[in-house]
Amino acid sequence: MNSRPYEYILAIAECQNLTEAARQLHISQPALSKFLAMQEEEAGTPLFISYHRKLIPTPAGQIYIRSAKEFLRVKNITYRQIQNYIENSTRQLTVGASGYSGSIQISPVIADMFEQFPNISIRIQEGASGTLLRLLSDGKIDFAILAFPAEQDIPFTFYQFYEMELCMVVPVSFKASLFSTNDDTPLVDLAEFQHTPFILPDSDISYQPYLLTFFAEVGFSPIVIYTSSNPFVVKTLVEKGQGVSFLPDHFISQLDWEKCSVFRLRKPPLLRAGLAVRKDLYVADEETYFINRFLEHEQKHYVQHFYPNEETMKILNTRMTDI
Repeated sequence: MNSRPYEYILAIAECQNLTEAARQLHISQPALSKFLAMQEEEAGTPLFISYHRKLIPTPAGQIYIRSAKEFLRVKNITYRQIQNYIENSTRQLTVGASGYSGSIQISPVIADMFEQFPNISIRIQEGASGTLLRLLSDGKIDFAILAFPAEQDIPFTFYQFYEMELCMVVPVSFKASLFSTNDDTPLVDLAEFQHTPFILPDSDISYQPYLLTFFAEVGFSPIVIYTSSNPFVVKTLVEKGQGVSFLPDHFISQLDWEKCSVFRLRKPPLLRAGLAVRKDLYVADEETYFINRFLEHEQKHYVQHFYPNEETMKILNTRMTDI
């Protein structure tokens, strides 16, 4: 990658003087002056103006400078990733997932990966969604299977495979006023549960703060008797009559309907579930294969609930070549 033009422009911006910038770049001042004139001619507008004997970037120059910094950042990442790829004969992928997701969703894909790439090493990092987002941000994992509020943006490439609604799960001994609805799940008013004990997600679940906003909107703080990141623990506690909770709509089929009832809120809490990938991740054959196989598996597994976003559809609509 030829980064010299960008390095020259950044030196001029830093030194605010052609003579000093030329000295720093180890070239002659006339050569640097000629370079700047050529860049401005190509851009069709001045990149710097002289003010009190200093070269100050114009608005166009500021755009050029930002682009130059981004180019150099991408170049450094690219060469560092290439070097890492050369140095490591055994590739390692680290996938973040909850214990539940890890066993149900990842296992078939890992088996395929080992068949296709015998030398690959795959490490599963278990954790709640909030923890996985932090690990992904810190570059400690490559992928994360997680769910987060539909209205939230995350700074990663995200391959969505379904959108889910959090439904209220209530022990049969708890009474509530119901509202008519067009589907089989009646609506309920959250305000009716002001004095009811709740079992809520742990604080390291990414959508816990989002869920609490629903209580704030109806004017009360929930009485929380227990928190858990495990849906099976929540299911058991509700069925034993310990309190009210929320579970994803695709999970409620596993409930004991003689012990609890399921309701929807008027304004339903919605989550996006999918595969988050670091944007700076070096995507080689192994990563490409993992993403493809994982999305294909999810499409088959969640036939009725599959709700892909644009990124997912790009993958699924592209015929995968043999690796």
